Amino acid sequence: MRVLSAEFKKLKGSKIVIPMLLLPLFSVIFGSINYYGNLEVLQSEWVSLWTQTYLFYGFIFFPVLSAVYCAYSWNGEHRHNNFKLLLTAPVSHSKLLLSKISVVFFLNLFTQLYFIALFLIAGSTFNFKSEFPADFIYWLIVATIFSLVNISVQNFLSLKIKSFAIPVGLSLLIAMVSLLGSMASYSSESLKFLEYCFPSASLTVAMNHYPKILYTFKEFIVMGILSLIVFIIFYGLQKRELMRKLN
Repeated sequence: MRVLSAEFKKLKGSKIVIPMLLLPLFSVIFGSINYYGNLEVLQSEWVSLWTQTYLFYGFIFFPVLSAVYCAYSWNGEHRHNNFKLLLTAPVSHSKLLLSKISVVFFLNLFTQLYFIALFLIAGSTFNFKSEFPADFIYWLIVATIFSLVNISVQNFLSLKIKSFAIPVGLSLLIAMVSLLGSMASYSSESLKFLEYCFPSASLTVAMNHYPKILYTFKEFIVMGILSLIVFIIFYGLQKRELMRKLN
């Protein structure tokens, strides 16, 4: 708990709050404007508004924000050359890595809650007659859990690469590849397996085609197993890279 508390203290006064607050806000504002401009076509109220606001946020902004959080988490260690200090700290490598992963996961969770709050505010201005689909909350929770895979990958990149911008730029590239892979899985039955390889992007596609695309429990299990494998692989790479930097 002491390590986790120390990681949270590093966030005080940090500038990551700026993209954290602005990017979801931009998504909701521009999505709402687009929805308002196409009311004659988009007639499913909450669902239609969701497709306009979550699309770019889910594919680009949310994974990029995760990368920003990870990069900031390691930026202090790189900038102040704190790796030698970590060597003398009475903290295991595992605790240090897990604390950083936990902090980024918490930031992801906060970001998702902030986004849904903005979405509800935007929806209330349109005076929809239908009820808010509670399934959206469920989908956001699932997407947040699966974001642990992205956190593990980005944590490794941010640990290995001293630059703040490069891992964030790579996250954008990864997001685009995930988007293309996920879209390809829906275009051809032979490429169906790709949706399990890119769970976060696949969930975003599903949320933007709600309720046409719904995953079964079995499909979630397959996604979960593959995601766990990727998480473990990159967690192992993080441990190896940290040991290399401390030696």
